[in-house]
Amino acid sequence: MITLLCVCLHTTYAQGKINFPRIECYKNITQFSYSPPTGLTLSSASWDFGDGSSSGNNSPQYVFKKPGKYLITINAGFSNGSSTTDTAYITVVPLPVANFEILKSSDTCLNNNSVMVVDSSRVAQNGQTITNRLTVWGDGKFDNQSYPVRGQIYAHSYSLPDKYLIKIEVTDIHGCKSSKSRFVTILEQTEAYFGITNPF
Repeated sequence: MITLLCVCLHTTYAQGKINFPRIECYKNITQFSYSPPTGLTLSSASWDFGDGSSSGNNSPQYVFKKPGKYLITINAGFSNGSSTTDTAYITVVPLPVANFEILKSSDTCLNNNSVMVVDSSRVAQNGQTITNRLTVWGDGKFDNQSYPVRGQIYAHSYSLPDKYLIKIEVTDIHGCKSSKSRFVTILEQTEAYFGITNPF
């Protein structure tokens, strides 16, 4: 009696890698690409961004319509005719909210002017610490503040009368940014004058 032993071999491929930032800022353009398993070349790709949108590009760009956590799926085809499906999650975080007010007590007359602003910026969600505040005063000068405190009051003086655009930009722990701008007008200095007329 002869017994035949048949060993059937099935070729399997290791998973590839989806390349993209695992945390992305809302409204940013996200770049996706795919690294196929060793020895294989990507020939086609079908992407699902987890929010109902898709792409057939091998390396697509996409802007998510709202913050959230999305499952990214790629159906990848290779030059040898094989294919695989890979998945990974991306978290799209909301932007911090930049804001400030120019205090009414500010002196906007050129002589000894002092424009005071209060930072009223806030995070969009818990854990979204603001790590930097850039203030551009509109006259070529700027201030940088690391880990600014909400409600902080600070001031700036201008050397010439003009209308200036003050802009602050805040950056959070994920690198997400937002900005807010307001105008301030520095007035010409008035000069006091009087004269005495002697009657004759």
